[in-house]
Amino acid sequence: MLGCEHCRGHYLGSMKDVSDPEVVYTTAMELAREGASGFLLSGGSDLEGSVPLEAHIGVLRKIRRDTPLMINLHTGLVTPDRVELIRSIPPHVVSLDMVGSTETIREIYGLDLDVERFENSYRFLKEACIKTVPHITVGLHRGVIKGEFRAVDMVSDTDLLVLNSLIPSHTGKRVCEDDFISVLEYALDTIPGRVYLGCMRERGRSSLEIKALKAGASGIVIPGRKTLAWARENGPFESVQTCCAVHR
Repeated sequence: MLGCEHCRGHYLGSMKDVSDPEVVYTTAMELAREGASGFLLSGGSDLEGSVPLEAHIGVLRKIRRDTPLMINLHTGLVTPDRVELIRSIPPHVVSLDMVGSTETIREIYGLDLDVERFENSYRFLKEACIKTVPHITVGLHRGVIKGEFRAVDMVSDTDLLVLNSLIPSHTGKRVCEDDFISVLEYALDTIPGRVYLGCMRERGRSSLEIKALKAGASGIVIPGRKTLAWARENGPFESVQTCCAVHR
């Protein structure tokens, strides 16, 4: 695991350890019996920015065959060969983080890579007809806007874009509302599809969430109570119990 500056594996720590492929299968069977709609398989990245999924491909095929669960994969960066492995499952959706600044990739992710590797990964997945939902973390570079607009341009053909925001902890500062909304508005003007506010963002910011809805965001994952009250009053309003990347 890279231990990237903005996260250092903190959020992976709250996820179930399924590094053993057989644990993935038994966990999936439990989820299916409990009536879950699906699951996200994620993990720390290697020095190439990839999540090491190779050992899990076979068991994911079995899960796809044996259950109705929606499979959402964090693949990290991919090559054409890895795309063929992923397509052999196939997952219902791939969630792919997009970064539009080489400086951010090197300083925050600690990867000796450039923006083109992220853009190429998106294209490889799309060309393989794998449903891919790009995620952009606004303020990833310590709370400063750096490359977010370019990242939007890189996925300008997507039918769904998820915007997250830096969650300040040991590094950075909170993203100001105007900066976040400027990225949202640019995305709404650029892509043909919908824009959601994703789950990996700072909580307790109903003012920003309401501004996002007013600006045209199509949905918010785990909105604040004030945001919910505003949405119900200013509808139409729909509550959906599923991951935003698989909701259509």
